[in-house]
Amino acid sequence: MAGPSDDHPEVFFLNRTAPITPPTAGAEPQPASLGGGNEGEIAIGEADVWTYEGKTGEVISVAMMADNPAGKTSQEQRQEQGLLDTMLVVRAPDGSILALNDDFGVSTNSSIEDLELPADGLYQIEARSWGSQTGGGYTLVLSTTG
Repeated sequence: MAGPSDDHPEVFFLNRTAPITPPTAGAEPQPASLGGGNEGEIAIGEADVWTYEGKTGEVISVAMMADNPAGKTSQEQRQEQGLLDTMLVVRAPDGSILALNDDFGVSTNSSIEDLELPADGLYQIEARSWGSQTGGGYTLVLSTTG
């Protein structure tokens, strides 16, 4: 198989036994509004934490779109130009990772679609950058379908 292209995106699998540590500095949780209007900005090495009060069996979708997406650029270009390579992490009420996404399709934006919530409680949605290596502004969109 040839390298990645628009028709054949490169896929990475994360080792789920490797910890993704919860954010600490600059991560005061704030409630996420359904439908949009959740705007934030993260610095290199930081993350924002959004919360959502979910119900058992509810189905949610979350998308994170960078104001200045990284696209197909080098790490050096991303840092120099303030380009954000987004990453989303959804944690269950017990703090365990329920879902994560780095790149959606061929873009560097992130999306978790049709995630069925396993329990009632307060879910955390972490807006991050891949490897905590970039920073910038973004919009988080949260929707429910069930």
